[in-house]
Amino acid sequence: MKITVIVVHWNTPELLQKQLTLFKPNKDIEIIVVDNRSKKSIDWIKKDFPNITLIKNSANLGYAGGCNSGVKKAKGNWLLFLNPDVLITNKQILEMINLAEKN
Repeated sequence: MKITVIVVHWNTPELLQKQLTLFKPNKDIEIIVVDNRSKKSIDWIKKDFPNITLIKNSANLGYAGGCNSGVKKAKGNWLLFLNPDVLITNKQILEMINLAEKN
């Protein structure tokens, strides 16, 4: 696994859904969504995005705590932490990693 993308979420399911639709299944990219005890359910991830790992924290651990929850499950050589409002594609992520590895 080349990279794990960890998205920390709290009460912005519409933004999260927009972001997740840009990620296509890819053997080099692992996607983990960490929900920090949102009031708005994101259980639809399990059905709509079966290749994405969903972690549901029992409390709002804040951004850093959410990142740490994701890191515990991450398998990638690289980590990328995102907010749900970042719109980025697999191609852009892999280009960034390839550039970093070359330099």
